[in-house]
Amino acid sequence: MNTGRGIITKEREPRLGKLMELLGGRLRLELDAAEKYLELANRASDNYTKLLLRMIAADSIRHGDVISQLMSWLETGGGVEGSVPDEALLKSMLSLEDSANEASLSNEVAVDHPVARLLLRWIDIDEGKHEKMVSGLVSLSRQRKKIIQKKPALSN
Repeated sequence: MNTGRGIITKEREPRLGKLMELLGGRLRLELDAAEKYLELANRASDNYTKLLLRMIAADSIRHGDVISQLMSWLETGGGVEGSVPDEALLKSMLSLEDSANEASLSNEVAVDHPVARLLLRWIDIDEGKHEKMVSGLVSLSRQRKKIIQKKPALSN
């Protein structure tokens, strides 16, 4: 078995190396972008523009966090461990997201400031994104439940 693992590791290493290089490059891009957006925010005179630029920087930092976590996961060999919240709880969150998505701020709130309108659109877009992500978690929760139900009970 150890020899087999060695062969698999040798075959996997070049692909893993290329993937880690790609992810490392993207991580640097996200962090550079965050830094530049923060610099722009510091130079902006309008508070709405400062806020928008800081929000974009924060998104780039979050993207970097995801990439960094993925790199760490790959370096440790992966595995599908982890927990998904209960489906009932996720469905209640999904109904909240549905309500927020129905009340489109960019359509309902009229503001003259063009960047403030962009920020309201940002919120609407995020609500749609949240709904998609929570729906994805509901699907994962259902899949896990099916797997658990299929496993035979251990007898003593």
